[in-house]
Amino acid sequence: MNSPQARDLVRRLNLAAITVLNNKDHVLPLHTDKDQKIALLEVGDPGETEALAKQMTRYASLVRFRLRPKQTEEENRRLYDSLAIYKRVVVAVSEQRLASYQPFFTKFAPDAPVVYLFFTPGKMMLQIQRAVSHASAVVLAHSHNTDIQRQVADVLFAKATADGRLSASLGGQSLRKLLCILYLKNTAFHLCR
Repeated sequence: MNSPQARDLVRRLNLAAITVLNNKDHVLPLHTDKDQKIALLEVGDPGETEALAKQMTRYASLVRFRLRPKQTEEENRRLYDSLAIYKRVVVAVSEQRLASYQPFFTKFAPDAPVVYLFFTPGKMMLQIQRAVSHASAVVLAHSHNTDIQRQVADVLFAKATADGRLSASLGGQSLRKLLCILYLKNTAFHLCR
């Protein structure tokens, strides 16, 4: 099972699973304008989304920010203020345990469109459901594998397609309803009411 063919099949399946869950007002694709900077807010261990950032810089100017767990209210305020000057904010989530980031995301509501990228299992979105439900776009990538990060960056700038599909039709439902449909059995059932 650990043959080159098997590894290639797994890689292709992972790339094919990348799914754009939401794209309000056609925020995606992002424009390839080196003069207009995009803020990349990285949530997870340092270096985990390095491949994403490197690939994004091929298409646009990028300013990187890191959200640390358990930041103080003052640190959160400074980060909100720093992100407020950008016309596009991309939030790359590679951390699966998001409870220590909750205070930041509870109040995170920039005027600019926000694109969330989840390099985690989809159910992790529930931990910051309020922020995600206000997102302009959400991409579910399932893993922070290097190939997947590069592909997601290409998807953001229309250099590649996201071929992933949901297992159920949403019939025009909101992202909030999507989160509930996908994870109704989770302990976060109260979010669906």
